[in-house]
Amino acid sequence: MKSTMYLALAAVALGLTGCSHSVPVQGAEGPESSMLHNEPKWAANIRTVPQTRFMALDTARDISSSSVEWFQGERPGVSNINMSFTYAGTEHSLSWGILFGTCGSASMPLLPVSSFPELEVSVGGHIQLSTEISLDLPTSGNYHIDIYRDRRAGVEWLVGCGNLRYVGPS
Repeated sequence: MKSTMYLALAAVALGLTGCSHSVPVQGAEGPESSMLHNEPKWAANIRTVPQTRFMALDTARDISSSSVEWFQGERPGVSNINMSFTYAGTEHSLSWGILFGTCGSASMPLLPVSSFPELEVSVGGHIQLSTEISLDLPTSGNYHIDIYRDRRAGVEWLVGCGNLRYVGPS
């Protein structure tokens, strides 16, 4: 008798739960934006590379104005990049790529540099990019971003570099 009563109460509770709905709270984060904060990603601060040497400068100005976030896209085989960079040169567009290893290492890009969309330099030298690339987000390894004055992507064309670091879910 008791078990029948407990089953009946459980069924009523489940029925009431099924009829209920949640109401979003004004000003609260939606599920999509709160999930993004906990998703794994790669992040870097891009530093300007002077023309006279191939070492990246480590100045507060470069770090505060230039950054990259690389995170998994919504579909398999796709990831997203958000990049902000300040460039003082005369070019109106720049090339870039994600490469194996750390800044200054001679390495190959994960995809041909021509696969990465060009960076358009706006008035004042500001670059903002938010794009999708055909790569799954890796969870281990060493990677960096190189930014070039030319699609030839040689070290002689390098204007910026940033070592990517993996940031797992918090």
